[in-house]
Amino acid sequence: AEIVSLSLGGTWQHHDDNSRDAMVDCLVETDRGLIALEVTSVVNSEFRDLAAELTLLNGESEELVYEWSLTVPWSFKRPGRNVFRRRLISILKTVEMSSTAREFELFGGSLDTEGEANSPYIAEILQLKDMGFFRAHATFAELRRHGSIYIGLGGLMSPGNPASSLIERRDKKIKKLLAFPNADRHLFVWVHETEPAMLFRLLAMNGPTEAIELSGLDRIWIAPWQENTFAEELLSRTWMLTSGGNWQRAVIFES
Repeated sequence: AEIVSLSLGGTWQHHDDNSRDAMVDCLVETDRGLIALEVTSVVNSEFRDLAAELTLLNGESEELVYEWSLTVPWSFKRPGRNVFRRRLISILKTVEMSSTAREFELFGGSLDTEGEANSPYIAEILQLKDMGFFRAHATFAELRRHGSIYIGLGGLMSPGNPASSLIERRDKKIKKLLAFPNADRHLFVWVHETEPAMLFRLLAMNGPTEAIELSGLDRIWIAPWQENTFAEELLSRTWMLTSGGNWQRAVIFES
């Protein structure tokens, strides 16, 4: 609501006080009239569940002496946790037993294809890649009794187009907003970190490209979720779509 007020000029207040069902979140008073504002988010539950599953695989291991940082792609399929971790530790132990280096890039990062092919760990590299990893870095655990494993998500991806996600949120929230016939009806959509393609696009200040039907709304807003960030900072990464128009970057209102 603060972002909308900064962009269009006006003041806002919370409206949904849980006194009845289907209340819009906020009302924004502007010189041009009242705005009914509903705020929602795009969250990918499959991605969220995968991140939670990988978190359970992380942590110290008494069988290792290095701190391992490994990366899987966003499209990684959720593993069977116990078998996956045992197999992973077995492969990493084999590497550790034949290494005297304090730190090394097993594959990915700075190791090129030729260097990887000539690596003494080529068998282990191939096994890790078969498990879905595309990067493996290790540092000797100087300050710990044991080694550890950290598995992160990453990799290159298509920037994608958020149209389908926005349509789904529009259709879910439209009824609330249509209950305000004498106000402009706005939907503000936060993009959660579980939608990395869309999120990274917005953080890079690249807005959506495909217009969607507003279906009774006057404006749709989209912005990347960034916790503890001031509205003025988020404004440059916020985009809005109006009826019959193209996506435009939101800017601070000037009277």
